[in-house]
Amino acid sequence: MTRLLHKIIASCAFSPKWAVAWLALVYVSLCGICDVPGSTVLPYALWFRWVLVVFACCMKASAIVLALRLCRRCKAMYAASIGAVAVYAMLSVINGATYGLYNMGITIKLMTVLSQTNGDEVQEFMPLLISNIAAVLSSPRTYAIAAIAGLSLAGAAKLSGRVSGISAAVLSLTGLVVLAAALYPVKSGRINFSVIGRTFKCVCKTYNERKQIERYMSSVSPLPHPESVRSRRLADVYMIVGESVSRAHLSIYGYPLATSPALGEIDEGLIVFDDAIGSSTTTAFNVSRILTFLSDRDDAAAWGESPMLFGLLKKAGYYTAWISNQERSGIWENPTVALVSDADYIKYVGSLSSDDATLMRYDEAVLPEVAQMAELEAGPKFVGVHLMGSHSLYRKRYPDSYGIFNADSVLGIKRDFALSRPHAATIAEYDNSIRYTDHIIARILNHVTSSPRPTVMIYFSDHGENVYDDSDDFMGRDPKYVEVPFVIYANSSFREHNGELYERLVNAASRPFSTANIAHLICTLTGTEYQYYNAELDVASPHYAPAPRYVDDAVWASDRSR
Repeated sequence: MTRLLHKIIASCAFSPKWAVAWLALVYVSLCGICDVPGSTVLPYALWFRWVLVVFACCMKASAIVLALRLCRRCKAMYAASIGAVAVYAMLSVINGATYGLYNMGITIKLMTVLSQTNGDEVQEFMPLLISNIAAVLSSPRTYAIAAIAGLSLAGAAKLSGRVSGISAAVLSLTGLVVLAAALYPVKSGRINFSVIGRTFKCVCKTYNERKQIERYMSSVSPLPHPESVRSRRLADVYMIVGESVSRAHLSIYGYPLATSPALGEIDEGLIVFDDAIGSSTTTAFNVSRILTFLSDRDDAAAWGESPMLFGLLKKAGYYTAWISNQERSGIWENPTVALVSDADYIKYVGSLSSDDATLMRYDEAVLPEVAQMAELEAGPKFVGVHLMGSHSLYRKRYPDSYGIFNADSVLGIKRDFALSRPHAATIAEYDNSIRYTDHIIARILNHVTSSPRPTVMIYFSDHGENVYDDSDDFMGRDPKYVEVPFVIYANSSFREHNGELYERLVNAASRPFSTANIAHLICTLTGTEYQYYNAELDVASPHYAPAPRYVDDAVWASDRSR
């Protein structure tokens, strides 16, 4: 046993050059995944994210050194291994450099930017890049990092082979156990720990999604009958589209926990509609109707055949903007990129794809863009804001400071069935995400209330979600749970200049309607006439005609019972 232990220790021993190589590879590996701790990929405290990243880098360095040592006797394999390590090092340095300079490592977003860049843009960009690199290289932080790295490499060369080798082995084996345990509950973003795997995936996804977007864009048709468009431009409009929010979980609708305190404190100008539903359980099919004149009875896939809301408002003389914290394209097959293509300003503040896990942002990322639009002096404005809202995983949708509710909060609410503690904790996370959305809405409302122009804000969700609402064994999309919050806030200027319209909105608050028909309501709010406008589908019209509502191409169950 003693001999075996001595052999294992001897095999772990590093020569000085291998010790230096190992530590250098740790630093290189850190460049490759330095963007992971600052993202929401890992649901842990920041310091623990860095611990995991360092452990992962130690493991990578040990694996590379071991592979190189095993390949030394075969010149061809050794040369190939050196080449592979060089590629790995190059990608890692690129990831670290782009993250350090632009807060964005190797992602689909970076690949998209590179793929859409031409020669002239490169020439214009190079002086800026050189200037940025020079600024980084001349900063005290860079000098400090270089000094620490140099001193540690020099120290590694002086350590005994056994000390350096055993230290590397212990760090790597401990890291393997800790990292495996920490990554097990992580649902997405694991690929970001491999710079080579990440790069390969990003290149493939960028190509596929570019083809997908080209397919979407080829379906866009010019606005039909533009000659029929007339507009009095009654008001600026901010339309906030939430995600996966069930009306039953908002305190302004009677939910026992204070999930919408900001909306609940508004005394004047807020109209709370109590019978709105989405037309589908999926975001893509809802948005396809929200941003066109398709009704809930129409096939959502036929969006390319319908007039588009942004095209209409632009023709009506509005400055239009689309600000989104959702993906531009990706696994959810989102045609929004084409539906908003006529907008004057388009900004995706987070990731372009759901595969860009390190670029996922909290919804507060939309606020600077909204503020910019509010300050813009461009005549009447229509600003669409698409939030991540309460998209699962709920815990990733709000900062730690908004973790107001916990399992005890939910268990304290009287329910008709027993609820397990883990499921109560999930509900609490869902409720926290809704409260955080309430905070985002309040921040946007500040711009609406302070505007001297008549301005309205509309907030609603694309669809709801069943989060253990009727049993302890189901969570997810459910056609029964499409009831969504729908509120309109009109500022004092709007109420003063459009008193009769405001009264119509107040009187419409109890009408049953589908968010699929919101384009008709926006025509009324903006004073826009158009050939495709239908007063019977406009909830604010005196001619509104309630009818059975459709969800995913079938009459909604609750309407069938009426």
